[in-house]
Amino acid sequence: MTARSRARKSRAGLPTRADAAANVLPVGCLTIASFGDAAYRPAHDLAESVRGTRVDWLRLPPAWSARSEDALGRVLHAPRGSRLALLGDGAAVGPARSLALAHGAVVDEVTVDEGDPHAYCVRCNAAHATGAAPGSLAPCPTCALDVGVYAPGSGMQAAYLALVAPS
Repeated sequence: MTARSRARKSRAGLPTRADAAANVLPVGCLTIASFGDAAYRPAHDLAESVRGTRVDWLRLPPAWSARSEDALGRVLHAPRGSRLALLGDGAAVGPARSLALAHGAVVDEVTVDEGDPHAYCVRCNAAHATGAAPGSLAPCPTCALDVGVYAPGSGMQAAYLALVAPS
């Protein structure tokens, strides 16, 4: 077993600071895309944990937009890097992940940290932040109905599936 295969992984699936000190680093570079101010600290901590690896960091607005798509698209076209970390609200991270996969990224190369879980209400087609775990009820702020939250979620919406609860 090599030192690389024994390396402990951080929460984001990258080598820990101790591994970095032992020169057990991923090949290539890490691109971090953080969405909004709330993702700044986790993105900063991730960048610090992989010292010795080239890190490109995109600080993007909190919501997914044409500007976000353009900035991330330019990075995905560049022939460098082997890892992509997406941090922020699930409503922005989901489309960013889809864009990365559409540009040829392999699922194992994309790490996602969505923060608070979201639920996608199939009645009103809206995704919203929820503290509800799968299997529980939560109110939908758009259609004002109680919805049941189910896992697995919608990968395209980066949210758990929420169905109107039976009366």
